[in-house]
Amino acid sequence: MNKVVLASLTLILARDCALAGPRFHGPIQGTWGGQNAGLMAFDTTAHVHIGCTAGDTKQALVADEQGRFDVPGRYNITLYPVARGPDHPARFIGSTDGVVMTLTVTLTDTAVTLGPVRLVLGGGAADGAVPDLPQAGARSQLDMRALRPTLALFLGALALPAGLRAQERPVHVAAGAGLLFADQGSGDLLRSRGFSAYLRFSWGTFPLLLDASIQSVPQAPSPVFAPCPSPPAACRSAFYGPTTALILAPAIQLTQRVPVATWLFRFGPSMSWFPDREPGSDPVAAGLRAGISVRNGRAQSGLLIAADYFRVFRAGTSPRWLLPVTIGWQF
Repeated sequence: MNKVVLASLTLILARDCALAGPRFHGPIQGTWGGQNAGLMAFDTTAHVHIGCTAGDTKQALVADEQGRFDVPGRYNITLYPVARGPDHPARFIGSTDGVVMTLTVTLTDTAVTLGPVRLVLGGGAADGAVPDLPQAGARSQLDMRALRPTLALFLGALALPAGLRAQERPVHVAAGAGLLFADQGSGDLLRSRGFSAYLRFSWGTFPLLLDASIQSVPQAPSPVFAPCPSPPAACRSAFYGPTTALILAPAIQLTQRVPVATWLFRFGPSMSWFPDREPGSDPVAAGLRAGISVRNGRAQSGLLIAADYFRVFRAGTSPRWLLPVTIGWQF
């Protein structure tokens, strides 16, 4: 009798296991998408978007024998339109059969819970939950577009001094390039450094000068490792650059000569045009410029080291200030 009962139980358990099928377990990888949500799983981390929020796990997603996972990470619920932070400690909890995943994100320092959301392996994020991030190829093309005006500026600087001297005009020309420091704004999506180049005209008989310069901050790297669909209109797309400003700046310049060098101080208005800028921001902005230069020797030509501060009046859009530090030559 006991043998019959034991055999019956064995058959029932075997039937239940066969009906349930094999459960998925082990590392979870790939791109998963669902309604207003997405997940990209890698060897050491996973990147998650739910609506206009995003975060990353601190370790890889690995399903247990029941297909479940529960890993720690950080999550930002104030990501769009500007990433204000902070990144909250969070738990990423879910389960999967290898094709379909259910995911919930719980912030451990608040009462906020996002999900559960349903994700499918290989599916795109419906309604564009994940922001449109730039790709590496686009970055190099934009950097080359900003480089062309710089090369044209230097070619013009090389040709102008000879023409001016031939006509014996009391006009001095200077050209230079160097490092640019720029305002990032309230977030940390934009780079804070770039490059600067200028072409400067000054008059020997008047304390006046005119600058034409290019200030360019290259595109910031993407926070994830794969291209994603576009975000919904309510989220807006995060802006990672590049930012390029073409500036025309007249100024009054004062000169102070010392035995081994000449100090030059300048102040005046500026007008900036932004061909590369955040979508929806103003393309033109007025501002002020203050600068200081030192030229070796007491002659009118020589090595020129300069620093300028541009205050750009832009309503709530970065950059609101630019600080180029350059090395050039006054002809």
